[in-house]
Amino acid sequence: MYICGLITTIGELNINLNNLPTINFIESLNDYIYKMDTDLKIKKTKIFLFISLLLLGEIFLFIIFEKIPLLSSFYFLCLCWLLALFFLKLNILLDRSLLYVYFFIILYFFLMLLNIYDIDFQWFLSEILPVFITISIYTYFIKVKDFKGLAITSFISLIFIFISLITSIIGLNKYPLAARELAGALAVEGDYALIDYYRNIGIGSYGFFSCVAFMVPVIVYQIKKNKGVLKTFLIVLLIFMLLGLVRAQYTTQLMIGIMGLILAMGGTKRLKTSIVFVFLLLLIIIFTPRSFISDLIASFSNIFSGTVLQERLYDLSIAINQEFGSTDTHAGMRAARLPFLLNEFSKSPIIGGGESTGHVFWLDRLSMYGLIGIIPWILIITYQIKFNLKNLNQEFKFYYLISIIAFIALGFFKNMSGKEIFMSIFLIIPGLNYLDYLYKPQINKIKKNKYNYNLYANE
Repeated sequence: MYICGLITTIGELNINLNNLPTINFIESLNDYIYKMDTDLKIKKTKIFLFISLLLLGEIFLFIIFEKIPLLSSFYFLCLCWLLALFFLKLNILLDRSLLYVYFFIILYFFLMLLNIYDIDFQWFLSEILPVFITISIYTYFIKVKDFKGLAITSFISLIFIFISLITSIIGLNKYPLAARELAGALAVEGDYALIDYYRNIGIGSYGFFSCVAFMVPVIVYQIKKNKGVLKTFLIVLLIFMLLGLVRAQYTTQLMIGIMGLILAMGGTKRLKTSIVFVFLLLLIIIFTPRSFISDLIASFSNIFSGTVLQERLYDLSIAINQEFGSTDTHAGMRAARLPFLLNEFSKSPIIGGGESTGHVFWLDRLSMYGLIGIIPWILIITYQIKFNLKNLNQEFKFYYLISIIAFIALGFFKNMSGKEIFMSIFLIIPGLNYLDYLYKPQINKIKKNKYNYNLYANE
């Protein structure tokens, strides 16, 4: 009797135990752990986004950041970014995109140790560090699939650039030659006080206006694609970009910006028409008497009366009338650099050792460091192009390639110093492909509290 009662009690107890919300408790615990993990990831993401915006602010919003201790130091902010990667996302530092940069560093240091290259460490750091930081930022956003973060970074960069264009135009109205002086003349003279003054009042440097020229095609693409307030902002930005290039009086950058604008306006739908137009234009230039082209450029130069642009264009009109190789004009002297550097390169094409003019980026490096020295650059740039062409929006690729061609072309005419150049070509320009994520959801709910972070905004 007692035994039967005990069995009945145990049975009832078992039923009660089965009725306990054990499964619900475990599911709740899993959801809580998942939420903690998600919150931690979000906090990490915010840290990286915050540091990247500080870096972009230091580079493009100099009128503000020049006045803030520590935040005005590019090297300090780079250190913060590298420490964040090391402690929170170490695998980014091992990504293939950065291996080519490591190859660049190791190769140059090895050749320096062998006394084959005589390189100033400060120069080397100023050239390779911006490339490394820029590619690591872009790689981070892509690898963690934080496309919205990349969109925010790129768009805020446009706001920074817009503000700096306004301050530059205002400053250049008072100091018309300031941007040209910031290209290097003041640094050579050691007048760092004047450099700081120009930066503090918001006047952009050579690198700033170079990156503005590269960005014209992708801005045109976004203008075509967007509507409303964003479209209006981008149109105003484009106007200020072109006006800024004129006021800065960098002839080559202005020409690159205008050519990029023309090709981008044609777009992919009128690509054949654009190619035919450029081909016909070249034929006209080739078969038209030089005196006529010279007079046309001289007349065009009067639009920019009283500026360096007028001087450069008028100088070009004179050079066209002279024999090839004449160095009587500024344009003639610039043209003479090309055969000089090619001759220097031919003396030692493998390891270099030739002279540098300091004005023709790619050929200067060929002359100084030979084919061995230029290979890392080729690997870095070609990898970035191939990677982006696999991942960018199909229509965006055309405008991206125009920007890349403009970047490469500038290096055959001018120097490419300045961290702004690398930050724009390796981060902001491809990053503008993801601008859709500003107003379209990146995270799409698929099951309970799990999300798919790898859905393109257009899909």
